[in-house]
Amino acid sequence: MGENVNPQPPDPQPPDPPDPQVTLGLHPDSDDLAPSGDDRTSLGRIVLVGKTDPGITVRLVETGGTTQSDSAGGYAFPDVPLAVGSHLFHVEATNAAGKVGKAE
Repeated sequence: MGENVNPQPPDPQPPDPPDPQVTLGLHPDSDDLAPSGDDRTSLGRIVLVGKTDPGITVRLVETGGTTQSDSAGGYAFPDVPLAVGSHLFHVEATNAAGKVGKAE
């Protein structure tokens, strides 16, 4: 006769981490036109800043530049060249699981 074997249930897989949340904006020192906080500037070189998960890679799509977010999740792209006119910048933050968060 055969054994009565109760198979063990598979170990539950940990849930996938969510995509990183990301923000992007103009650093207050680069926002030189009134009203303050409107993300408008007259400068030819700017600093873009944002927040995401701590310690992950953030890429500025338009320049291909990358940086690491700090222990609080803050990051910056200094000295970004800017021609006259309207611009829309995009960032992608990638965590250790390969999940990508995006902001513009």
